[in-house]
Amino acid sequence: MKLGLDLNVKQKQTLVISNQLIQGINILQYNVLELSDYLNQELEKNPLLEKDESSNELKDNEIDWAEFMKNQSATKVVDPVEYDPEQEERKTQIPCVEESLKDVLVTQLHVLDLTIQERLVGEVIIDFIDEKGYLTATTKEIAEVLNIAENEVERILARIQRFEPSGVGGEDVRQCLSIQLRNLEVKDEELYDLIENHLEELAYHKDRKIQKATGLDQELIEEYRDIIQSLDPKPGLKYCGRDVEYVLPEVFVEYKDGKVKIELNEGYVPSLKINEYYVKLLQTDLDEKTKEFIKSRLNAASFIVNSILQRRDTIRKICEMIFTRQTDFLLHGDSALKPLTLKEVADQVDVHESTVSRAVKNKYAVTPQGIYLLKHFFATALHSAGGEDVSAIKVREKIREMIDTEDKKKPLSDQKITDVLKEQGYEISRRTVAKYRDQLQIPSTRERKRG
Repeated sequence: MKLGLDLNVKQKQTLVISNQLIQGINILQYNVLELSDYLNQELEKNPLLEKDESSNELKDNEIDWAEFMKNQSATKVVDPVEYDPEQEERKTQIPCVEESLKDVLVTQLHVLDLTIQERLVGEVIIDFIDEKGYLTATTKEIAEVLNIAENEVERILARIQRFEPSGVGGEDVRQCLSIQLRNLEVKDEELYDLIENHLEELAYHKDRKIQKATGLDQELIEEYRDIIQSLDPKPGLKYCGRDVEYVLPEVFVEYKDGKVKIELNEGYVPSLKINEYYVKLLQTDLDEKTKEFIKSRLNAASFIVNSILQRRDTIRKICEMIFTRQTDFLLHGDSALKPLTLKEVADQVDVHESTVSRAVKNKYAVTPQGIYLLKHFFATALHSAGGEDVSAIKVREKIREMIDTEDKKKPLSDQKITDVLKEQGYEISRRTVAKYRDQLQIPSTRERKRG
């Protein structure tokens, strides 16, 4: 065995991730609240970084987002909006969990497209909803308070009863449960009759009495009991006595005159600039140690300012691409959501997929249909026999509809659902059907039959 030293030259490609690169990545993926906290910390640490107060003034051609938030109609509010007219237009806070049911309901009311009179009626109705979510006055009594026709109160109440949490606005537990079923588009009249006339017997398992009064068999009564037990008899209580966690929307989206308008929420993000005093100080006769310190701080400040500008540009381009593709959603909601992938957006915006992923991470958009995480608009595609792609969300809704209308004594198996979907032109496997059913929180065939 021969031992010795040998000198070789090899070319090797490596990626060195600098602190600045990590910092730039973090700035992109921060949501508005995180970015605000981060920049305030940097302002304290770096004397060359300062707020640019002059840039906070609203320009004449900017969209009036305060009015937009008040007047846009919404069929669904995923996260309620808390709007404070005393703050700037873009400083909209969205509580993930709100301590006040009234605030949650008023917020959703203000998102609807209502007249001033209708909004007033809605606010008075909400004043009569207690912490459980029950209406404590009749529509006739509320109409007398407002000196208007009772049918006007009933019309606005019907809209409030579609708010989250589902079930609010009922006069008692029976109405509350029935409202939840209507919001789920359940059309089983026997189930509604059971809630209205036999709820106590159902609760105390007086099944023979129910059978005698209704003619329902034992299996169906048990199935109805399980359905009712899955509902929330006091929906308002989930908003009482909890800690409040706030998120802020990243963008406001409007679709008007056939065009998508995107406005970034920059009300909480301080505008930054470089402190000119220190820049000029570099041109004076300073010792090397001081100069090096100022230069290092200047580089850090410049990088942050440029990263913020790049972040703003990247998010705007990504959102413009997303909502240009999803214009049907802005008009019609989830049923019109089109398939969309990170790669498609990345190719269009000319960035890497990972950049798109970071740019949409934990960020919310206020749309005419409600408030959604940006990642909601990336719907996977399924192929149809006609050659067009359909979103997985649309297919999940079809599965839900099929199970809602199935014969309760002979529930559909996952394979049967797969076969029906294939007959309708959707290329889908049984395993995918089972996955979507689980995502919809729908029990298996055996459990539905036993239930």
